[in-house]
Amino acid sequence: MHANHKNHLAKSAFTPQNQRSSIDQGTPFMTDFGRKLTIFGCLLFTGFCLWQAAARGERIDEFRNLLGHEYLESTLMKHMNVPYVSPHSKAWIDPTDWTSMPTTKHFGAHDLSPNPWTGQMSERQLQMWRVFLGGE
Repeated sequence: MHANHKNHLAKSAFTPQNQRSSIDQGTPFMTDFGRKLTIFGCLLFTGFCLWQAAARGERIDEFRNLLGHEYLESTLMKHMNVPYVSPHSKAWIDPTDWTSMPTTKHFGAHDLSPNPWTGQMSERQLQMWRVFLGGE
């Protein structure tokens, strides 16, 4: 893969700047990326299973919670240009492991969306919304 395309992939995946060089070098990033892709696949499969269950009239509340999370997340990304997660270094516990921990000042669309399993918003999320809306 050409280096410019790798750098674009890193930016579009919201990879912290200090992690991007490992993409160009083909180092452990790819293993971490593969692990995260596997986790994403499991979540996608879970969503598909919930969709099928809801179509049968089962687990409807769980499906609504997940759908609400995904809807708000994608709307913030598409219409407000909010990144999926914050690229700011303070929002990452371990960039080499792709472990993000948003702060009340550095967050993304995923962090602003209600819990996909309960549909609830935490106090921390409400603080993020206040910052996002310009209240703090």
